[in-house]
Amino acid sequence: MIKIEHLSYQYSNGEQGINDISVEINPSTTLAILGPNGSGKSTFLKCLMGILKPQSGSISISNQNIDKLSITQRSKYIGFVFQDPREQLFNFTIEQEIRFALRTRKDQEDIEAKLDAILELCSLTQHRSKHPYDVSMAQQKFILIGCALGMNQDIIIMDEPTSGMDHQSIKQLAKIVEFLKKEKKTIIIVSHDLNFVSEHFEHVMIINHHHCIYQGTFKEACRRENVLNQGEYELPDIARLSLKARNSLCTTHQEWIELWTKK
Repeated sequence: MIKIEHLSYQYSNGEQGINDISVEINPSTTLAILGPNGSGKSTFLKCLMGILKPQSGSISISNQNIDKLSITQRSKYIGFVFQDPREQLFNFTIEQEIRFALRTRKDQEDIEAKLDAILELCSLTQHRSKHPYDVSMAQQKFILIGCALGMNQDIIIMDEPTSGMDHQSIKQLAKIVEFLKKEKKTIIIVSHDLNFVSEHFEHVMIINHHHCIYQGTFKEACRRENVLNQGEYELPDIARLSLKARNSLCTTHQEWIELWTKK
């Protein structure tokens, strides 16, 4: 479990980043962090990662206080995919990036098989010999997700993962997210893509004016439309369609199919 208590951060220019946020995130949770630009979402993630040191509050993972751990030490628990992945890539080939991550595993058996499986899952097999800067930004994000899989980190955080992705890349990302769910990983994203969130994330946290104004299931947030409005969001397409067509709330395409096929 990730437990965050009374977390606050203020920038040196006096600008408030986040203010008194307390949340608990259970293991194997899929959580999307929502909110308007400038609300504090990225600040919250940077505090969680250790990039920023909050002025007050605490963060613990599995009952271990991580406040004093460095970014490198936290990386044993948390994999992070920046919005601009080029800030994290440093090897000469995609294969080398993932091999470097695999070196950190205690279990060094079947490394070649693990490498091949990660490259296949992330649709990078045919690009394995390329320099990471010679592929698209979407593929660079997949490299970093592959590195997280290589390190076998239990918590994977992605900042605006669908940003700059075409339809095919978003489908590939969805496939990876569903795989991570089966592996019982905790997946946390910041996103403005409510259609993607609706389909793949069960829980949401909404930050506005530097406070957490809602934490709970995505479906309940849709039922309480005023909550989404406070985050400056509208209902996702599938929810609006199902309410209009059958006066019943669906947040995934599977629910939509079941709605029309049930007797």
